Amino acid sequence: MRSYLDLISKPLELIGLLLIILGVAILVIGLVIAYTPELRRLYNQIPDDFKPLILISVRIGSVDIMISPILIAVLTILYLILLYKL
Repeated sequence: MRSYLDLISKPLELIGLLLIILGVAILVIGLVIAYTPELRRLYNQIPDDFKPLILISVRIGSVDIMISPILIAVLTILYLILLYKL
């Protein structure tokens, strides 16, 4: 007879894998936005009222951390769709 831990280990592995993929996608897209001059130029042309919706930038020492709330929302929706499909 299979134990309870055997029954839940596979779904937990899938959730963990999807969370890792979500984190890597957020990191890669944030780095692309931060270090691509063309995207940076387009971002600077956006009115200041809308910039926090697209990208939030925080400077910690010499490191500039950028987060996109819209991107996180879209990737979270995709994550939930994938989670319920599996």
